[in-house]
Amino acid sequence: MPNAMATNNLDKLQSTINESDLTYGEFIDRGGSGDVYCARWNSETLGQVEVAAKKIFRRRGQSIGDLLGNEVLYLQKLDHPNIIKYYGHVITENYVVIVTEYAAKGSLYNYLKDKDSLPRRLKSKWAIQAARGIKFLQENNVLHRDIKSPNFLITADDNLKICDFGIAKDLSSTKTTVASKGTTKWLAPEAFTELKVSPTADIFSYGIVLWELETCQEPYPGILKRDIYIQAYFVYDTREGVLTFSDDTNK
Repeated sequence: MPNAMATNNLDKLQSTINESDLTYGEFIDRGGSGDVYCARWNSETLGQVEVAAKKIFRRRGQSIGDLLGNEVLYLQKLDHPNIIKYYGHVITENYVVIVTEYAAKGSLYNYLKDKDSLPRRLKSKWAIQAARGIKFLQENNVLHRDIKSPNFLITADDNLKICDFGIAKDLSSTKTTVASKGTTKWLAPEAFTELKVSPTADIFSYGIVLWELETCQEPYPGILKRDIYIQAYFVYDTREGVLTFSDDTNK
């Protein structure tokens, strides 16, 4: 799995896809690190492939390794039906392009926004597929640290895939906790208090995703992010190291 030496080696990487073989199409989304487009890749081995192309522009002083980061380090090593497939990357002087499988129906988060409920078959299917993807990560000592509905993508044939490994961490057999990261509404309780998390944190976040599948709502509706920890149903008692229920649990 990725380590510091592997990260440094990213600076020496060459393009694995020629940009002339990519035809950019519709703009999909703009994230914190770059713009994502639907594109057509003319692959020598696969033929014409519809892909997602994430273009990340280089800032002054930023290395190629900084641009490619965890996304490439992890995706090129993780091959599973419920993890978004990595095809390759383009490196230019001013930007890099990370080329992955295209998920035609977008993120689970956006898909649920327009729904009041999901068919039971679809809920069960996606719950199982998400669990399989997370199980595979844990079997390979990978802590995703940002499991949430926006980081699950839906393919045209309704399969669910984990994406965005920007803050993932390798967990060796001798290191069972890492610094807490992630998105407030999906964070495990211990992440707020101890600032260290273990693989169980991804499981807690998965539980929040299950709630989203059941309700088609965003977690903690109507509650500001800064108030989530104060008003959360679970309170982590750092003195005892146990989870207890707050007085508001039944409200």
